[in-house]
Amino acid sequence: MKSDGRSVAFLVCMSLGMLLLAPAVVAQPVFYVDKSAAGGNGSSWQNAFKTIQPAIDAAANAGGGQVWVAGGPAASPLFYNETRSEVWGGVAGSLVMKDNVHVYGGFEGWRGGTGKQETQLSARSRYLNVAVIDGSTARGGSAKAYHVVVFGKSTTATVNARLDGFHITGGNAVGDGTNYHTYRGGGIYNWISNPDIANCYIYGNVRLTPFLDHEPPNLRWNLCLLFA
Repeated sequence: MKSDGRSVAFLVCMSLGMLLLAPAVVAQPVFYVDKSAAGGNGSSWQNAFKTIQPAIDAAANAGGGQVWVAGGPAASPLFYNETRSEVWGGVAGSLVMKDNVHVYGGFEGWRGGTGKQETQLSARSRYLNVAVIDGSTARGGSAKAYHVVVFGKSTTATVNARLDGFHITGGNAVGDGTNYHTYRGGGIYNWISNPDIANCYIYGNVRLTPFLDHEPPNLRWNLCLLFA
C-alpha cells in the first residue's frame, strides 16, 4: 500500500509544532556552600557561601533552587555552627527554610581547591562527606538554638521545601517563657508545613515536649534516624 506523502508531511508538521509549543524545562539554579572556600556569591564551589542561610535566601530570591552543601570526612565533618540572626517566631538562632528551596548535603565540594567540585547531584556521597547543621552556638554566638532548623511562616506553610543529607544537632528547646514553640522540636520544628526531610541523622537535641507536636500527619520522612 502506497503511503500518502501529504499525510506524512502533516504528521511531521504536527510533531514539530508540538515540540515548539511544549514548555521549556528550566533547570533550577544551584547555590554552593563550603566552609573551606574563600567566600563569595555561591555561584560555584570556589565562590561558595561559607554558611547555609545566605544560600537558602539566594535560592528563594531566585524563585527557587537547590543548595549544595559540602561536608568533611567522617572523622572530621564540617560543622555549620555559625550565628543565625534571622528572627523566626520571635527568636533567632534557627536555620530558616524557604519556599521552593531544596537543600542537599554530602558533597566534597571545594575542600581547599582539592575537592571533587561535583557538578551532578547524583555524585554526592553523604557517608564520605558529612555536613553537620549545629545549633550549639547559633543564638547570639554563645547560646543554643531553640530549634536547629525550622519550616513554616507565621500564618502559612513553607511549600516545596526539602532537607536532605545532614546531621542535625545542638538544639535546646527548653523554652524562653514567652513563645510556646520554644519548648518543642529542638532538632527540627515544623509549623503547618509538609516538607520532605530525607537521609538525616537528628541527635543531641533537647525538647520539653514531644518532637512531633506540631507536624501535620502528611509530613514526609525518608531514611532518617532520630535519637534523643
